Amino acid sequence: MPRTRTVVILSLFFAAAFFAEYLPTFRRVFIPFDLDSFHYPLVDYAFQAIRAGRFPLWDPTIYCGLSFVGNPQAGLFYPPTWLMFVLGLGRPKLPYQALEDLALAHVWLAFVLCYLWLNRTRKLHWLASVLGAGVFAFSGYAVLQLQHLGLLCAYAWMPLGFAAIDQASDLRAIGWRPLWKLTLASAMCLLAGYPPAWVVFAVCMVAYGGARRHGRKTAGLVVVALGASGLIAAVQLLPAWEASLGKAFDPKYASVSGIRNPDFYISYFVPNYFNFGLDVDINTNPRREYLYLGAAGLAGLALLASMRRFQGAAPSMAVLLCSLAFLTNPFGLLGSAVERSRWLSQVFTDWYFLAGVAAALAPLAALGLDAGLKQVGRRPPVWLAAAVMLLAFAWSIRLLAAWITGGSGLSIGWWSALDTLTAIVLFRALVAIFAGSGGQVRVLAGISLIVLAGVEYKAFGTSKRFNAARGSMPASAVSLSPSIPGMNSENYQFLRRRPDSRVALDFTGLFPTALRHAGLSTPQGFDPLLPAQYHALIDPIWPFRTNREFDITPENEGALRLLGVGAFITAEQAPLYSRLAANPHFRLLPPGDSYYQVFEFLDAQPAFGWEVPGSDRTAEVAAWEPERRSFRVRSDAGGAFRLTEQFFPGWTATIDGARTAIARCHEAFQCVILPGGEHRVEFQYHSRTLLMGSAISLLSALVIVAAVRKQTAVTT
Repeated sequence: MPRTRTVVILSLFFAAAFFAEYLPTFRRVFIPFDLDSFHYPLVDYAFQAIRAGRFPLWDPTIYCGLSFVGNPQAGLFYPPTWLMFVLGLGRPKLPYQALEDLALAHVWLAFVLCYLWLNRTRKLHWLASVLGAGVFAFSGYAVLQLQHLGLLCAYAWMPLGFAAIDQASDLRAIGWRPLWKLTLASAMCLLAGYPPAWVVFAVCMVAYGGARRHGRKTAGLVVVALGASGLIAAVQLLPAWEASLGKAFDPKYASVSGIRNPDFYISYFVPNYFNFGLDVDINTNPRREYLYLGAAGLAGLALLASMRRFQGAAPSMAVLLCSLAFLTNPFGLLGSAVERSRWLSQVFTDWYFLAGVAAALAPLAALGLDAGLKQVGRRPPVWLAAAVMLLAFAWSIRLLAAWITGGSGLSIGWWSALDTLTAIVLFRALVAIFAGSGGQVRVLAGISLIVLAGVEYKAFGTSKRFNAARGSMPASAVSLSPSIPGMNSENYQFLRRRPDSRVALDFTGLFPTALRHAGLSTPQGFDPLLPAQYHALIDPIWPFRTNREFDITPENEGALRLLGVGAFITAEQAPLYSRLAANPHFRLLPPGDSYYQVFEFLDAQPAFGWEVPGSDRTAEVAAWEPERRSFRVRSDAGGAFRLTEQFFPGWTATIDGARTAIARCHEAFQCVILPGGEHRVEFQYHSRTLLMGSAISLLSALVIVAAVRKQTAVTT
């Protein structure tokens, strides 16, 4: 039996080999989609702010400003994020590889925590624990989520929560002390930044606890532990709560209608039924996911099904049934109950409960494998054992060869079921050989099982169109200094010299969140925290084409001036290029020799100014920072002065150092009333809930640590 330390170290090397093509030495792909376009700009914005000596409270880059400290998906208080920042110090921009490494490290963390749970807490055979942890960490669901950082991080902490519940319920009388691990896992899940993932986590933990010994009491203590995690994560939860109060209702995620189409679940059993090849069009098989359990998972479940008694399976079965209930929404009962609440309908979503299914099937497969590996049987002939192991290695080589060629050698559709059947037959035979043999044959059979399982997961689950794109890195990460790839440096510097002016983006141009890398801002955006007041302002002017996106047209000059738009970023092939070129209010900036081109708005106004202009009214910028805007103003009679930034709790204003009230104007922006004469006006943002949340988090953590230490001293 190998030491735990050995398994942990070897698993790190395995994870590095498993994701070799994502790492610098052998890189040929990178993780695309949300990790590149959504998560990377968020963490890079935070990294650049911290590097400059500023804690990022406000995000001026999209939607005319949002609370950054209240955006949970930034992971600003998630400890691994800060470790990533420390390792990236000395660079002007966070390397994309650092974010990829963070995602891949959580796959390894998921394996380690699951192995420790199965082996140390559940007392399963070490090989069954290794294979079961492999089902959890390297099968379909986990590799599917490489681009969804918050989901992947939350998923990785689930085994620690399950282990804590097992340890608590295995005491002579149900005890609370081990549940500090559940509190820690839940807090990390909350801080990782995706609330719907925590909802799945919490539901699974309560279901698991309710199915253990002393189920009602255990479930009650689980709820208390989950509540305590909210106190520890208050530093993030309170600002996020404050930011969410004014957000627009997002119907995209308000659904528990249920996924009942049987086709959706085929990939649990047939790995390449849907062709997920790297070069296959992304629109092929829409709304289909890669969920393959692998030969290890399927063989383990088959062994479990053949057992007369399912000892120890009840808690995981409870998690599975509960997750399937939310996933499929039988008779529409759960969906109708959830959707009655405007709040619940934004955090309960059927698709996210795929995590609960994977978290339940992995330990169930491990239980079956544990029984199979411990089963007493006849010793197989050496020649037969050697033949099976050779076939297993030959099959593994065949899968690797097919993977190296881009997956072109892998079967597609129902033919892919033959791959599954072949692997299961070989895997089941190796389990029997391991159980009935000893010495070197047993060791080789164990190695064959691990190799076959790992190669299968790699061949079908890595370098696929759902988690990879060809190349060394995305365009946003090409330069390690703030810039816009594909734009002439003169045009870019022109935009940077005007921080009080925003840019509008053509439909096929830059993604709005990419401007966080470049130090620019736009009235457009893409974020769940889209303010309802801003939606109400924009929708009558430029109707939203999605739940978060709208297109700006150059003809509405009054709206452009109100929003502080000073330029358009477009391209010759983009829809608005010809309209901008023909509009006398816009000028194409020279030299015009790059893909992205800039049209200056000649009648632009900055993102501030007097509500009623006049020759006697002037305003100059004294300071322009994300959390602080200062102006020198002059007028004869005074009047309303506007800062075109979201009206949001936490903004304060002073006139010559004296506090003054901020009024909401134009639905979404900030205005103050100034007397005549010369004045200094300053707007500042401080999160009203951050200090309180920090105090609650610190105090709660200290109380929990003290309570655990006291209980430990009493019991010892």
